[in-house]
This record gives sequence, structure tokens and C-alpha cells, in this order.
Amino acid sequence: LFLLLFIIAIFYDKLGYDTFKFNLFKKEDLRKISQQALVDALTQLPNRRALMQHLEFATKRCERNGTGLAVAFIDADNFKQINDSLGHKIGDQVLQKIASRLVTAVRGCDEVARIGGDEFIAIIEGVENNEDYIAVAERMVSAVHAPCTIENTELNLSVSIGVAMHAIGGSIEQLISSADTAMYRAKKDGKDQFRFFDA
Repeated sequence: LFLLLFIIAIFYDKLGYDTFKFNLFKKEDLRKISQQALVDALTQLPNRRALMQHLEFATKRCERNGTGLAVAFIDADNFKQINDSLGHKIGDQVLQKIASRLVTAVRGCDEVARIGGDEFIAIIEGVENNEDYIAVAERMVSAVHAPCTIENTELNLSVSIGVAMHAIGGSIEQLISSADTAMYRAKKDGKDQFRFFDA
């Protein structure tokens, strides 16, 4: 018995620890890679892939519980002009600022994701009436519009938002497309505001 324990101890000392350490690091690396695949590197918000997963679960949940759900398609106003005139570094900081302001404007149960470029989507879930959707949209617009100074440069940030309600049996792609259409109407009507989609 003593000899067996001695052999096991030697094996662990020579091979076991390194093998264990390698496997541990490998699992941690896989976990990090998996998390990175669902997170936008610049803003640390969920990315498009994570959004689609969350939206799929959210639509099923609202249909099952009979609660309301809406998607807000958010686009930064005049971002290309800021990016071209002040550079990508400030442009990136602008996106980070907008992201943080959007997160503070929505409720704790809502989700904000960056889907690419200067476009974001907020999932507004569990709302009982249209007035609550309006309140969330108004908070997002006013939160982004607050005064902002980045690297001693005063900027007037704003967003245009389109909101679309989820219809039972409707597709996620159609929901996002409807919100996108409403967002472009908000831009056409002067930017720095929101519009609701209506067929």
C-alpha cells in the first residue's frame, strides 16, 4: 500500500500537476473564447449573435406569459461626420459613451446590444401598455442627448430610435426590420427622436 501511494505521488509530481494545470487553463481559455463570441469588444455589450439568442428566448417567453415585448432600433446621429472629422479614437469613445448611456436609460430587465457600427438594439420586455414603451424610448433619447465632453472636445450626441412591437407568430427578422424602418422615419423627421412602427 505504501509503495502504491509512493508511485502515485511520484506520478502526480512528474506528470499529474502539469497535466491538470494544462486542462484547467484549456477550460478557462474555452470559457473566455465562448464569452468573447457573444460580447462586443468595444462597448462590452452583447453583440448581434447574443442579441438574436436573447430575442428568441424573449419572444417565446412573452408569448407564453402573455406579456408585451418591443424592439428599439437605435442609430447614432451624424456619427460618420464625428468619425471622419475627429478620428476613429474619439469615434470609438463616442460609441462607448452612447452604449453606457443607453444601458442606464433602460430598465434592469431590458437588454441593450451593439449589432455593428453605430447601431444598437434594445429589447424592451414585460411592458403592460404603450405608455411604458414611450417612457423607455424617451429616456434613451434624452440620456444620449445630455452634454458630453471627450478629450476636451464638446460634442452634441443624439440618436434616432425606431420601436416595433412583437406580434404573436411574427418572425424576429421582421420585428427588427420594422424597428429599422421606424428608425429611418425618425431620422427623416429630424433625428434626435423616436418613432413607432405602424404598417
